[in-house]
Amino acid sequence: MYRSLLVSINAFCVSIAWAQSPPAQNKLSVHWEELSAAEFRDGISRAQGTCLLPFGILEKHGPHLPLGNDLLNVRYAALNAAQQEYAIVFPEYYFGQIFEAKHQPGTVAYSRGLELQLLQETTDEMARNGCKKVIIVNGHGGNNSLLPYFAQSQLETPHDYVVYVLGITRSGPGEPKHTRAKAPQPPANSVSSRRRRGSTGSSRRSAPSKSTSRACGCKTSSMSAASTRWRRRSKWPCKTSPPAPSPAIC
Repeated sequence: MYRSLLVSINAFCVSIAWAQSPPAQNKLSVHWEELSAAEFRDGISRAQGTCLLPFGILEKHGPHLPLGNDLLNVRYAALNAAQQEYAIVFPEYYFGQIFEAKHQPGTVAYSRGLELQLLQETTDEMARNGCKKVIIVNGHGGNNSLLPYFAQSQLETPHDYVVYVLGITRSGPGEPKHTRAKAPQPPANSVSSRRRRGSTGSSRRSAPSKSTSRACGCKTSSMSAASTRWRRRSKWPCKTSPPAPSPAIC
């Protein structure tokens, strides 16, 4: 009887202590689309109204990188930053300026008016859901003029939220080093070659399964002799030497 009474008292004390102890905080996802409605409300409170909008694009990135290269890179950076200091990250967004590559296969280019209207309504909806500090993280060079203008245009009408525009820092902590200054300059007629090395280095970190050397064995008819010599001197993404010019088209 005495022993059973002690067991009951101990169990009662443990239950009281457990009830008074604060519950363990559930790990909230930083992905907007993965949160439930209740979790989203908690996430907004934890982030103090800070939300990230990674801004990419769909366009050709050389013969060996995925069309969503900029989107993959900027989301990788934003998601890793949000893991270190909690913020809610908006889903994939690629509705930017890319008229200069509209002729390339796989490129998605929206009209100028739609780009600005969609971005305005997106930030308005983010704010309506509690995102009072919207940080647009730009991963696409074609948005370098569009986004500052969009930020300035917020002064046209009063808002209850603030828009910030931030670009990905090159050669920042944890990012592949960029050595373009020491690399041989590409020929003037090789526009896509100027960005190939930087894009490849970033993609090998953010999406290694997507940035495989697809160019190996691929031949192009538009490669001039000067462009071929420059590519052989630079760090070609394939393990083998770059392919020679050929009438075949990638």
